[in-house]
Amino acid sequence: MRISIVIPSYNRGYIIDRTLKSILNQIYQEWECIVVDDFSSDNTEEIVNLYHLQDNRIMFLRNNRLKGAQGARNTGILAAKSDWIVLFDSDNVMHSDFLLKCADVIESNNIDVVTTWSNVIDSKTNKKINHFMWVNNGNIYNGLLSAKCYIDNSSTVIKKSKLEEIGLLSEDCPAFQEWDTHIRLSQIAIYKTIEECLIDYYAGAADAISSDQVKDVKGYVYILNKYKKEWISFSKYYFIKYASLLKYKISLLNAEQKALFKDSFNAIAEGYKPVINIFSKVFTIKHLISQR
Repeated sequence: MRISIVIPSYNRGYIIDRTLKSILNQIYQEWECIVVDDFSSDNTEEIVNLYHLQDNRIMFLRNNRLKGAQGARNTGILAAKSDWIVLFDSDNVMHSDFLLKCADVIESNNIDVVTTWSNVIDSKTNKKINHFMWVNNGNIYNGLLSAKCYIDNSSTVIKKSKLEEIGLLSEDCPAFQEWDTHIRLSQIAIYKTIEECLIDYYAGAADAISSDQVKDVKGYVYILNKYKKEWISFSKYYFIKYASLLKYKISLLNAEQKALFKDSFNAIAEGYKPVINIFSKVFTIKHLISQR
């Protein structure tokens, strides 16, 4: 069984060395690594090519689809020669037994996706500050809509044919890309979690999507617009909860930024505004309490 590791990259020359070293250190040897570059202006290509000279399973490829991480990931998925895919981030680290343990679970279970737990590492201090310990077993569609589970790309191995079945990744999704991918994927895939931290996930980088409040709001708008009917059909409570959280997130922006989302929020909230207003006040009160 072979596994393709797809890494989107843009100006990551200063950090990707750590990631590639962790891939070379894998106990499981049946892999290829495709770094898909989004036309970096730094030395990313030079560094990846040096690793290619050391091990030709590491390859450099240009993104030939829509600019951005999702387009780069899709370029890599289509170029991959394996039946299984890891959508890895260019600043994270695999523990040496990550691929081995995932391959063992895949070979002994009838599943389409295997996930693991992760340590969360502060990018500035290199100290562990948290962990991701979501348990995703079986059919997780309802769990993704009710916040009972979540998926991080870097700690996940996915059957390539299932990604092709959903039409690859949504290249217009601005944030919460894993959420979008797995809401779609979980409707046709069976999941299993290895309850062990096998990835070091680095948080707090200035150039990460998760550090941008406007992109964060854009992601919520995208997800709620796209899956509003599914959410309401599953549970109006969870739709209202997420819409209220969106309203609260918008309230944290400046006046100019708030104006960007007025129409889109009104469209999402249509028919539920009074109760969403009440819920969003709860989020505001919780925030004020946490700031004391």
